[in-house]
Amino acid sequence: MMRHARLELGAGDGTVAAFNDITLLIVGDGSSSAVLDLVRDVAASDTPSDVGVARRLAGLLTGDDADMVPPFGVIARTGDGFLVFLHGAVSAMAIDRAGTSSHLSGADAATWVDRRLGSDVETIQLAPVGVTPPATSAFELTTGVVPGGWVRLTAESEGASVADPGPEPASTTEPEPVAEPTPEPEPVAEPTPEPEPVAEPTPEPEPAPPPVPQVAVEPPTEPTPAMPDVPQPPGDQPAVDPASPVEDEPTQASVVEFESFELTPDRASLRTPLPVETPETPEPEPETPAGEPEPELVDGILCSRQHFNSPDASYCSACGISMVHATHNIVRRPRPPLGVLVFDDGSTFTLDGRYILGREPEVDELVRQQQARPLTLEDPKMSVSRIHAEIRLSGWDVQLIDRGSTNGTHVLNATGDGWEPVPPEQPRTLPPGARAAVGQRTFVYETPRRG
Repeated sequence: MMRHARLELGAGDGTVAAFNDITLLIVGDGSSSAVLDLVRDVAASDTPSDVGVARRLAGLLTGDDADMVPPFGVIARTGDGFLVFLHGAVSAMAIDRAGTSSHLSGADAATWVDRRLGSDVETIQLAPVGVTPPATSAFELTTGVVPGGWVRLTAESEGASVADPGPEPASTTEPEPVAEPTPEPEPVAEPTPEPEPVAEPTPEPEPAPPPVPQVAVEPPTEPTPAMPDVPQPPGDQPAVDPASPVEDEPTQASVVEFESFELTPDRASLRTPLPVETPETPEPEPETPAGEPEPELVDGILCSRQHFNSPDASYCSACGISMVHATHNIVRRPRPPLGVLVFDDGSTFTLDGRYILGREPEVDELVRQQQARPLTLEDPKMSVSRIHAEIRLSGWDVQLIDRGSTNGTHVLNATGDGWEPVPPEQPRTLPPGARAAVGQRTFVYETPRRG
């Protein structure tokens, strides 16, 4: 079991946030409200932080506003380690107990990078690509949102103590010599004291009144304004002796009397109201690059923020707003990405078109005619055929088709205890969260519409 021992950060033009078991670094001064709100919502929900934040971030990066999301990195606690999620020009470095370091970079991925790290990891560091943070920092963060340019999370064992007492001395066969106790002298009866001579009483002087204690009354001080949750650097601050006199203490004569003033401005100086904002004209849809298949037009509905969704969607796949009370006016637009395929080696592919899966998918006729894209699967065990399977998008559905492979294509059944074969050339619709096997390679279909 691991726990946070320290969360260090350094200066920069980005944003650092910590919510429960989730740490976030946003690079640059771009708009970061969507990422902050998403991470804050996941941290406050009952969903496990690693599953919830990965699924919601994938939905954010496949939505209509994906181009507006700035580069960011996330570290989320799991049951036995950590999840690292990177998007854009952000790098992560993890160091385990043996001192071995591993590096990840969001700039090397076409979409994003998400990796699970084991419980032997002691340090995880997030920083912009090309930035090397110092070895130590005097600034720490417990919770909240502050400006920053990098962040480093250090973890330690739950049972570790602050100071290690060290190993106990080994026992030997021969006992160490023990000093013999000095015999205590026998108690001697104390002599009975002789009675002191009684002196004649001397008249005592009148007792002086007790001195009045001098109590130093401190003058009233103004309340100190609350500071943000930025830790102050320890040490290097002179200690203040409470017994030493304080210089330049305010006196009663220096207190300024309160002066009332009018908060309501003169109506003659009020500016004219701003004109009513008119709705902006929607931007034209971007043109399809040469050589790419035309996007398929499908029927759907718009949420209150004008995001395009499936007609049966309960929540918006881009912003998560409820679609229960939305006006379901059917509109026809180009289909947005329907989610991602996450393979067993961590590679991720956005479902925005047709794919051919196999060891040599580029030889397929659909790929040659640019009607589908190749998705090459590395398979040392040779269980994947040259042209093994196809991923086809039909309306708002994702279909899996076996292309007559040797070892077959399978889908995990609803109970999760057996694999069902997919008949050749017969499309099988994949529900969100479905797990499939192409030979001995497996993948999961993830989408923001899941659940």
